[in-house]
Formats: sequence, C-alpha cells, structure tokens
Amino acid sequence: MRPHRNYPAHPVGWGALHEAPPPVLARQVEARPADWLLLAVLRPAWAYRLELALLLSLAVVYVWLGGRLGRDNADRLIVAAAFVVAMLTWTASRWRTVCSGRICGGGGRWPAATPNWQAATTGCRG
Repeated sequence: MRPHRNYPAHPVGWGALHEAPPPVLARQVEARPADWLLLAVLRPAWAYRLELALLLSLAVVYVWLGGRLGRDNADRLIVAAAFVVAMLTWTASRWRTVCSGRICGGGGRWPAATPNWQAATTGCRG
C-alpha cells in the first residue's frame, strides 16, 4: 500500500526547480494489521472513552433491571430516568437565566405580573 500524499508523484507541469515537491528520502512503510487495529479501533475508542463508559454502564443497568423487574418495566424506568435528567438540566438552565438577570435586566428579579403599564413593558418590577 502506498503512503498518502497530497501531491502527485510527478508535477503536472514541469515548471522551475523550486516548484517541484522535495524528494522523499524515507523508506516506504507498509501498514500491518496491528497498525490498522491501533489506528481504526483503539485510538477512536480512547477518544470516546467517557461516552463508551456511559453506554456500558447503561447496558449493565438495563440487564440488571431487566432481570429484576422484567424488560418492559426496565425500559419504562430507564426512559423515565432519562426524562427526569433532561427536565432537571433544562429547568436548571432556565433558573440560571432568570436569576442571573438576563431576562429581568439585573439583580435577579422575577418578571412582574402587575397591571402597571411600564412594568409590563419592561417585564421587571421596580
């Protein structure tokens, strides 16, 4: 297998000497199956180690719950837990947005529910 090059073996047009690519003096190295295993499997697995650990732990919990509660109930429980986690993160982000003053203009004040016209247009008390 030839090594990857980003230039042709011979220049397309024979221009001046400085336009030709430099000669490669290194030996050509053939890729072995162990090299492909390292480059195609082990390096991406190491890059995604956190996600793979999460998937592995989810699979272990699913098998364990499936043995204790049955597969249907394990499915329901895992989907309900994922929904609760998603709602907690969404609620926390909304809470941070309101309390940091990005909605009310500072000070962490809540939007006012008053019939006052000026307060209703600005959305904040005060």
